[in-house]
Amino acid sequence: MRRSGHGRRMHCQEALIAPRAAAATPSAAAPSPSPSPSARPSQTPKPTADAFAPAQTRLANLCNAIAAASGGHGIKGREANELNGLLAQAQRALDSHDAVGARKTADQLFQAINNSIRNDRIDKKQAQVLVDAEALQDAVARL
Repeated sequence: MRRSGHGRRMHCQEALIAPRAAAATPSAAAPSPSPSPSARPSQTPKPTADAFAPAQTRLANLCNAIAAASGGHGIKGREANELNGLLAQAQRALDSHDAVGARKTADQLFQAINNSIRNDRIDKKQAQVLVDAEALQDAVARL
């Protein structure tokens, strides 16, 4: 969880969605030039697939798994804060298409989660977060 500017705690999904929503806000549209009568109609360019989309999906899955493993007998306190900070850092890297930063943060997340499992801070039944962290590592390795 992290705090928003208004003092309330943000849920993991809010932290992931808020930066993308702000980035998706269109700026003032520039007027397009009128086609000249002699111009040939151009072909519509094919949209390119976002290479970062699979990593964004994996990060959202990891966020959900960490949220499920938090509290009770799971992740809490300093560890929860560390993981949520790394999730936010990974989200910023993906939003800015920083493949190197995303890989570095995915590796840090994987290590932190692996340590939590080894120290019995994540229940063995909740170890799905490690699988989700590996999937994120795999997704950013392809960037």
